[in-house]
Amino acid sequence: MRPSALPPNLGHAFSVAEARDVGVSAARLRHRDLESPFRGMRVVVDESAQSAGEDIADLAEDIRRTCRQYALVMPRDQFFSHIAAAVLWNLTLPPALLLRCLERGIDVAVLAPGRTPRSTRVIGHNVKASHVSVRVHRGLRVSSPASTWACLAGEMTDTHELVAVGDSVVREPLFGSRTGALATLNELEAAVSAGRRPGVLRLREALPLVRTRSLSRPESLLRLLLVSNGIPEPELNHPIRDHAGEVIAWGDLVYPRERVVVEFEGDHHRVNREQWTSDILRQERLERCGWLVVRVTGVQLMNQGAAVAGRVRRALRERSW
Repeated sequence: MRPSALPPNLGHAFSVAEARDVGVSAARLRHRDLESPFRGMRVVVDESAQSAGEDIADLAEDIRRTCRQYALVMPRDQFFSHIAAAVLWNLTLPPALLLRCLERGIDVAVLAPGRTPRSTRVIGHNVKASHVSVRVHRGLRVSSPASTWACLAGEMTDTHELVAVGDSVVREPLFGSRTGALATLNELEAAVSAGRRPGVLRLREALPLVRTRSLSRPESLLRLLLVSNGIPEPELNHPIRDHAGEVIAWGDLVYPRERVVVEFEGDHHRVNREQWTSDILRQERLERCGWLVVRVTGVQLMNQGAAVAGRVRRALRERSW
């Protein structure tokens, strides 16, 4: 038998209390067209999404969706933290962390000495009040960006990845962006200085390496790769001018004195025909103005780091003669 229609004002996800308030019966709430991802709430089953499969699912959006669902039944003393909070703030995370969050459950915290959250699809945290500040972000209670970054040190063993997340927290608005930095370097420093916590040594190592002008995780990792190989630190997203003083490009990683620019080529540069054409013309303009362009792909960055560093080192030596 087809179930009766639900009141349209309930939406896709709702709490049991909300449903009962508008007259939905207990029997209707038990029907198989509704799922119960968390105790006390229901979600309308989307059969078309299920049949599409997990291979096309966006991991970050899956986490955001789960957070929004849990928020309907979240006690007032709880808030999202760690990986879940980082996703809600749209910080740049390695895919492995997103998978970990989906597999073990979203991160939900409470201030000590409160009771650690326990629920299906939730991993609970008990956090010292001195280690975290809580904000309301898009209607959800979330640890602040600086607090979130500090909490992630206990989840991440790669200092370079932790720096890349820090870069995304303090990223200044560039190229007409209306979105300001989520936190300042001083706020990150305060989070590191708040006291001992899991990963505090990594935080202390990462903090001096965080920069405000990195636009992406690959740019951050590429910069750190070069510096860790003894290559001088480049300028980030630096304006490059022609002989008349007009800006012809903004280079990802730039060595102005040597006139060398290192460009990260994301996959969209390859698959988007217009972007590919633009890249070719851009490189021609740079070379006409005397710049040497070193282009680095994602595969090269992640799997051929020594070779990438060698190419940049040779380019700088060539221009130093």
